[in-house]
Formats: sequence, C-alpha cells, structure tokens
Amino acid sequence: MREVGISTLSAVAALTLALAPTKLCAAEIKGLFAAGVGIVTRELTPEFERSSGHKVAVTYQVIGALKDRLARGEIADIFIATPADLVDLEKAREDCSG
Repeated sequence: MREVGISTLSAVAALTLALAPTKLCAAEIKGLFAAGVGIVTRELTPEFERSSGHKVAVTYQVIGALKDRLARGEIADIFIATPADLVDLEKAREDCSG
C-alpha cells in the first residue's frame, strides 16, 4: 500500500506543479481515479484545488469500470491508478494498436 501512496502522491504533485501557475485560467479538470488510490487523492485533491484555483471533478470507480470507460473512448484530464493497473492498461493499449 505504501508504494501506491507514493506513486499517487507523485502524480498529484506533478499535476499541481504543472497547473499551479495558471490561476488566472482556472478550469474544471475531469479526473478518473481508481478506488484503490482514494485514501491519498481524497486528501490531496482539495489541497490542489485551493492552491491552483482549479476544480477537479473526480469519479472514483473500481479499475475494471474505469478500463471499460476508457475502452469506450471516454477522455479524462487526469487518470490515477495503481502502478500495476497502469501497466495493464498500457499492455491493453499496445494490443489494440497492433
């Protein structure tokens, strides 16, 4: 569980750094988050919103449901999952691309 928390923290921190300078252009960010990372993201998302001025519209679901949404072509501004889930998604993408 600790490895997942560190990976998630890194992803959210990178998003914060990437978007924080754009306070004048606040936007709503669509996030699809795996339920397994909710412990970390539920704490960090409000901090990100306060510091950046952006609003994050988060959907938490089990990874299977998120994979189905992505397979149907749904687009999100940010996707956060466990490292193992990300590897599985990348393999699926490669299989689809030939």
